[in-house]
Order: sequence, then C-alpha cells, then structure tokens
Amino acid sequence: MSTQGPQINRVRFAARAALIVAVIGAFATVSVSSLEATTTRFGNAGWIHWLIGFFALVSGLIAAGATFVTFIDRRGLRRHRIDPGAPMTDGQQVALSGRVRVEGTPLQSPFSDTGCAGFSYQVTGQRRGIGDRAGGNRSTLCLAGFALSAAVLDCGSRIFPIRAIPDVDTDFRSTAMGGAWGRRALERIRAGADTLPQVGGLEARGALESARRNLAGPRSMDFYVSPTIGTDNTISVIEDVLPADAEVTLLATYAAGSEGLDGRRRGGMKAFCGSLDTRLAALDHEFSKGVKIALVLLGIGLSLTSAAWWLP
Repeated sequence: MSTQGPQINRVRFAARAALIVAVIGAFATVSVSSLEATTTRFGNAGWIHWLIGFFALVSGLIAAGATFVTFIDRRGLRRHRIDPGAPMTDGQQVALSGRVRVEGTPLQSPFSDTGCAGFSYQVTGQRRGIGDRAGGNRSTLCLAGFALSAAVLDCGSRIFPIRAIPDVDTDFRSTAMGGAWGRRALERIRAGADTLPQVGGLEARGALESARRNLAGPRSMDFYVSPTIGTDNTISVIEDVLPADAEVTLLATYAAGSEGLDGRRRGGMKAFCGSLDTRLAALDHEFSKGVKIALVLLGIGLSLTSAAWWLP
C-alpha cells in the first residue's frame, strides 16, 4: 500500500483543542469559586458534601456528553436514511445498511488482529513534565496510524465503494491499558523510532481527521510522534476497526464521482454495528436511559456544589 498520506489538517484539530481547553478552564474557574464559597460558609466540613457534589456533577456532564452524541447519531440516521436504489446527488448525506466486502485479503488490525476493511489506532505513553510539572510525567501521543483496503458496502441492490476511514460506534472500538496490547505497542514505538516518519501530535491527528473525510484505498499510513519513558503497563491503545464481511450501517456522504461513500459530512463517516433498524432501536434505548442518568447526577451535583449560594 502507498504510504503517501492525505493533506494534513492541523487547523481544524487545533481549533477543537482550543475550544476544549477553554471549556475546561471555565469549568475549573466556577468550581474554585464554588469551593471557596462552600468552605467560607460551612468550614472544613463543607468539603465533604462539595466533593460528593463535584464528582456527581462531573459524572453528570460525562453522561450528558455521551447522551448528546447518541442524540446526534440517532437524528442523523433517521434524517438521512435512504433506499440504496434511490437517486442520490453529490454531497448528499445518507444512512445505508449493508455488508462490508473487501477486494482480496482483508487487512489485519495491528492490536486485536481483526480481519477488517479498515482500521485506525492511537498509542499513548508517558513523557516527563516540563515547567511547573517537571517533577512528574504526563501523557503523550507516541504512535498513530490508519489503513483502508479496496472495500465496498454491499446493499444488495447496489454497491458503494468506501472512500474514507470511518469513525466508529463503541461496538467497533477497543481500548486497553498495558497487558498484551501494551507490550505490542512498546515494541512498535521502539521500532517506529527508526522506521517511521516522525511528525508532531497535531500533524498525526490532523492526518487521521483528513482520512476520515476522504481516502481512496488501498492506502495506509503510520506515524511516529514521540518515545515513551514508561513501561508497557503505562501505555494505552485505542483501536477502531471496520470489520470485513460484517453487517454495518454507515452514516456518510454520497460522492457522485466515485459513486461511493466518503466522510465530507460534519463528523466524517461513522460506522455502526448491525442494520439501520436494529441500530436505531438500540440508540433510542440508550438515549432514554442516558437522559435520566444525566439529569439525576446533574441535579445532585448542582445542588450540593452550590449549597452555599442557595441555602437560607
């Protein structure tokens, strides 16, 4: 496969990272203000209910974020579902179910050894802190990569070439810290220092984001970003796969030139396990449950962390 990659998209990733940092900064500022008000009014005993409320609030925000993603997915699948045989225009967002077919031998994912049409991975290790964190270690991206074979989505009445690395639902994502994956990742980091092109973290993530928008297979890219000072037990791995010969639902963009599917839609192409109806039923259940959990946790968290402001 060719190792010449797509144009690296650094600006979009940097903007997204800046937004996340700004949100975290605002949350930290409000939290510190709440803690000061609580300890001023209730003394050291205020720490107890404030900490309970803080953890409930953080958990509620995480649950709300996951529920929002579920809402976006179910809305996208419902809004853009289309019969495979219907006329389509270039740039039209579509939701289609079918079976993934690979031309020739399927790819082998680097960590789970899954036979697949495409995969992506990120390996995170440890590096020494700098500045005010010089005494400790911090996480750092060490390796990243992706690959896409010549694959199609076979919908029965019509076949669509797959022309992007898909983002995936949780069914197609695997994560691990240490263990066999950590040992394999450490070996790849050491070998990659001599055999892979070295780029910065923004470049590596930007290249993956570009591949999620448009990529003609067969193609693969692997990036070496930095070494790790930790052992294999401190290495974490995220691996996404698009399994070969599996029934999936793709939320994607129709490309008239190739008569295939790419990821020009916001969020790129996304792959879900199973048929469209099955996936929608599961997402409806997840959304209903997520809303209830998030509301309860947020209610508890807000009431406890802001008690100094509303209690008479």
